[in-house]
Amino acid sequence: MITPANLLLILLIPSTVLLIIYIIVMRSTLEAVQEGNRTTSINSVWLLFIPIFNIIWKFILVKKLSESIHNEAKSKGITLDSAEPGKSLGTIACAAPFVPLLNLIQPILSIVYLVKLNNYKKLIS
Repeated sequence: MITPANLLLILLIPSTVLLIIYIIVMRSTLEAVQEGNRTTSINSVWLLFIPIFNIIWKFILVKKLSESIHNEAKSKGITLDSAEPGKSLGTIACAAPFVPLLNLIQPILSIVYLVKLNNYKKLIS
């Protein structure tokens, strides 16, 4: 029989794994950006582990990553598909848990955002 504690554990494991992947991809993307072009520190991604605070910080981090990627591309003369690379998709992925029906595809949105970040990382490296 599944107890409430077991159900909570079953739900927390996939979300924790996704959060760890999220942090790793965001951090590696920031590492690809030269220090002078970063608008946040590499280790600021670890703040996503702080409950409640991470709800707001995720939105801020998406914006800072977008700015950092833009700054790096501009300094290298690389033309991007957007002036705010990844910001709109990242913001939607952050807001999805709070929007009815959209919350059902939030993991998919997050994965698509992370793939996009990884593509930007390859482009600016």
